[in-house]
Amino acid sequence: MIQGSVALKKILVVDDESLIRYSLTMMLQSEMTEVRAASTGAEALIEVHSHFYDLCFLDIHLPDISGLDVLKEIRDISPETVVIIISANEPEEEGLMEQRKDKEYYIPKPFDLFQVKAFVDKVLNEGAHRYSGEVHAIKNYNAFVNQLVNQRMHERKPVEKRITCLGASMHAVEEAMVFDANVIDISDGGVGIAVNFELRPGQTLRFFDRAVACIGVVRWIKRVDASPWYRSGIQFTEPHRVQQEGST
Repeated sequence: MIQGSVALKKILVVDDESLIRYSLTMMLQSEMTEVRAASTGAEALIEVHSHFYDLCFLDIHLPDISGLDVLKEIRDISPETVVIIISANEPEEEGLMEQRKDKEYYIPKPFDLFQVKAFVDKVLNEGAHRYSGEVHAIKNYNAFVNQLVNQRMHERKPVEKRITCLGASMHAVEEAMVFDANVIDISDGGVGIAVNFELRPGQTLRFFDRAVACIGVVRWIKRVDASPWYRSGIQFTEPHRVQQEGST
């Protein structure tokens, strides 16, 4: 319960992918934020006409109308709303450069949920004006992410070993899968792995190994050049143990 006169920050997530709506909603919901989701442009327009939102995640490719049309409507009725455009394509391809205002950002898919959460917290706490002006908003997000990555690199410990994982199903019709992964590095907060198939951001993994015992969530995925391998960053979500080689 929020005490005093502190107002909740309201966030709208507009995307036709249920996993992205669920992952962003769960990640951003807190005592200080209220998060709602819409799967179509029509639902999004109803929300922005009915409520004021401090921030809106907006997918450009919606099943009914273009996200750019939704963006224009938001600009007309709620110019103070900060819009974070999410798309798998480059902003030039989407025609976003001409549409951009000081309160609009672009985040490419797939994205790191924890990096996005940190960026949203910074924008909501410090104000969108801190990220507007001479430096393009897209570069601001990339610079912010690079800073986070550089801050944590020294904490990572390189590891070379195989580990067994149980991946939770992404849809009700799918079954959980057991697979082996190559561990690349590990820290107190997470582990980097490499597998020959693509995981999904937000997917939950359980690790079974003498040296590592924990549950984590997939934060990001990156294809290793033209090889069949994908690197993934996993954030631990519960206490774990990391034993030294040779320990009992």
